[in-house]
Amino acid sequence: MDTEKAKNAVIIILIILNAVIFFLVREKENAYSLHSTQISAINTVLGQNRISLQTRLIMDFSPRKQLAMSEAGFDYGVLEGLLFEDGEELVRTRTFERERWVGESGRVVIDIESGVFSFSASRMLGDEGPRAVNERAARDFCEAFLEEFAYKSGTGLAFTFAGDQRYERDYIVQYMGMHDGMVIGSTIAQFSFDEYGLYEFMCRIAVPEGLTDIAHEIYSADEALFVLARELNERYPGMSFHISGMEMVYFFDESGGNSLAQPSYMFTIKDRTEDVSDITGDNSIRVFVDAYTNSVIRGSGLGFETF
Repeated sequence: MDTEKAKNAVIIILIILNAVIFFLVREKENAYSLHSTQISAINTVLGQNRISLQTRLIMDFSPRKQLAMSEAGFDYGVLEGLLFEDGEELVRTRTFERERWVGESGRVVIDIESGVFSFSASRMLGDEGPRAVNERAARDFCEAFLEEFAYKSGTGLAFTFAGDQRYERDYIVQYMGMHDGMVIGSTIAQFSFDEYGLYEFMCRIAVPEGLTDIAHEIYSADEALFVLARELNERYPGMSFHISGMEMVYFFDESGGNSLAQPSYMFTIKDRTEDVSDITGDNSIRVFVDAYTNSVIRGSGLGFETF
C-alpha cells in the first residue's frame, strides 16, 4: 500500500514538474514574440506617419547568431568567362582604387574598397548579345548565368530572386545571395536589359562560411519599424509610403576589418504619394535595419539597393 502511495506521489510530482517546465518554456517563447498590444501600437504610429503596413510582421525576435564571412576578397576572375568571349584579349589596368578590364565585348570596373563589380557591354555587340525578348527570357538568362557562376566559383552560394523593375525601354532584375536557407542582403547581383539584351551587370559578393557559436539578443520588428518611420520622415518629409515587404536577412559590412554578417530587417517600401518626387526615382526603396543595434544600415532612393 505504501509502495502504491509512493508511486502515485512520484507521478503527481512529475506531472507538476512537467507543468512547470511547460510554463517556463512557454514564458521564454512568449518573451521573444510580439504581442497584440505591440502590433496595435506600431500600426497606430505608422498611420500617424502616413505609412501603411501591407506585409506580415516578423513575430519572433529570439536571439540570433552572426554569420561568419570569408575574410579573403572574392576573386571576380570567375566572371570573366561568363561575360567575355573565349580567348578574348583583355587590357587590364589597376590603380589604388579600381581595377579595369577592357575587351571587345565590354568593360569591367571593380571598385577595390567596396568590392563592387560592374560590367558594361559594348554597344558594338548589337544583336549578337543575349537578347531580352521579354521579361521571362531575361529572367531565364539571369538564372542560367547565376547557376553557372555558382558552379564555377565553388563558393556554395545560391541566389534568390529579389525584385524587378520595368522602365520605358529597360528591364532591371536583381538577385540576393542564399546560404543554407539564409538570405545574404549584402550579396547582390543586378542585370540590366534593353532591346539589344544585357547591357550592364553589377554585383557585390560576400562569401559566407557558417554561423557563429553565440546567439545575441535582437530588437523586435516593431522597434525596427519605429526606426524606419523616423528614417523615412527625415529622408522624405511629407510623403506617404506602403511597406510592401519585410524579411530577416544577413548584412555584411567589411569596414573596419569586420568579417561577420549581422541579422538585419530588410524593408521594401513603395511610394504612394500622388505628387511623386524625383528623390524616389522609380517609387520604391529598400532599407536595412541592423537587428542588433536597431540602426539603419543602408537606405536607397533607387528601385534597388544602392551599389
